[in-house]
Amino acid sequence: MGRTAMTIGRSYLLNNIKDAKNMLKDYKPFQVGIVAGPVDPAEPDKSRDIYFNELFAIRANSPNVDVAWEFLKFVNGEQFAQIKSKSLNNGLLSRMGYSKEYDGVSLDVFYKLQPNLDGANSLDNDKIPGVFTPSTSPSSIVS
Repeated sequence: MGRTAMTIGRSYLLNNIKDAKNMLKDYKPFQVGIVAGPVDPAEPDKSRDIYFNELFAIRANSPNVDVAWEFLKFVNGEQFAQIKSKSLNNGLLSRMGYSKEYDGVSLDVFYKLQPNLDGANSLDNDKIPGVFTPSTSPSSIVS
């Protein structure tokens, strides 16, 4: 509409924008840019807003340890990363170098910050107006 818009969202928002381009007949193209989300000024290179979607482990008493290890090798390997890098539906890859851009938008900003693993995921979301955030935890700002 020719005006500036900003929202706080996750990487899958880029999928939604791409879908809108393909599905809406009145879609008006616009430029998308991404910046890192809010950080603590005391630790400007870290974020408390990094989430791990899938964590895999093998039970100590698993009867299929060998097969389980093969699965873990596959989901952490290059072939799976190449396949998974084609979509952002389930978040970004922790394996770097495969998801450099999506639909013409650079994803570098998502890999810019290190996780703050002190156990506190405490961005003060109460100070962000509810109409501004589509989810409860901001990970990036898309404009």
